[in-house]
Amino acid sequence: MLANHARCVAAFAADMQIPERNIQVASRISTVKLTPAIDHMKARTYLILMAVAILVPAALIMAAGLSMLLQWERDSRIRGVEEAARATVQMVDREIAVTDARRDGIRCFPGRAA
Repeated sequence: MLANHARCVAAFAADMQIPERNIQVASRISTVKLTPAIDHMKARTYLILMAVAILVPAALIMAAGLSMLLQWERDSRIRGVEEAARATVQMVDREIAVTDARRDGIRCFPGRAA
């Protein structure tokens, strides 16, 4: 009976294109277990796959966060330079306005020395 069952399983595996090494036939009542090829991998391979599955997304998230942080820092520095330039322009404009006012005042009152 078991030999007949094994032949049936082998025919099924051939139809489904399942390698024979992935088929286990139990010696008891017609239990067939189709095992995936990954069951034959070594522990080292599992550990490498787990490390890659954990580290790659973590590295991508870290890189995205670092990129955002650098962009925010760059924008902050540019805003600081723009504010300093604006303050300098206002100071120069104020000095020019004061100088123009003094000059206009001297013209209006030629007898008065500044």
